[in-house]
Amino acid sequence: MVDESIMRHEYLAAIDACSRKISERGEFTLDFMKLKGSLSLKIGDFDTARQLYMDVLRLKPLALGQDGAGQGAG
Repeated sequence: MVDESIMRHEYLAAIDACSRKISERGEFTLDFMKLKGSLSLKIGDFDTARQLYMDVLRLKPLALGQDGAGQGAG
């Protein structure tokens, strides 16, 4: 069985790495924000996760049919 404190340490290290990548504002910033949100959920930091997901939505709103799948056939 994996020690819970070791896993938490690994999650925190990954969250820290995501934070560094987010601050660089590179091509994959939104991906790192979503990953950081997911990792925050895993450690029970719901406020941080919620804020990250809200920020992602604010930066890139989800539009129905954005990829063309929601458009009619003709």
